[in-house]
Amino acid sequence: MKAITLYQPWATLWVLREKKIETRSWHRKFRGNIAIHSSINFPKWAKELCHEEPFKSVLQKHGISIKDLPLGAILGFTEIVDIVKMDNQNTRLLSPQELAFGDYRPGRFMWISKDGKVFDKPIAAKGKQGIWNWEVPEGYKVN
Repeated sequence: MKAITLYQPWATLWVLREKKIETRSWHRKFRGNIAIHSSINFPKWAKELCHEEPFKSVLQKHGISIKDLPLGAILGFTEIVDIVKMDNQNTRLLSPQELAFGDYRPGRFMWISKDGKVFDKPIAAKGKQGIWNWEVPEGYKVN
């Protein structure tokens, strides 16, 4: 299965479906299920965002604090249904929350997802940059 690594809290927000679009500076022709991996690194600036809105209230809604955010693990998966280049027209269609959770500058790409699943327990894994291959452990269902 393909996988992508994100910093926290974005990895958790995406797998929980609070964030339905991941923004990237690069385009891929990829469509389909993708595992969401949380980076082992959790930069100070990302931790600080967890105390700001809307990050704070969305995490609290799920009973999650900073210490609960798993690092270096596959959290679940989502399905990429389209990848669209950003322009000023696209941002008018997005909710304030979605805008807060991404970098929607023109020229970037929106990785639009639907559905998905949060695993009951995060699966420790070493991530990589870009899209990478992850072998789904026996006993985990991704379809």
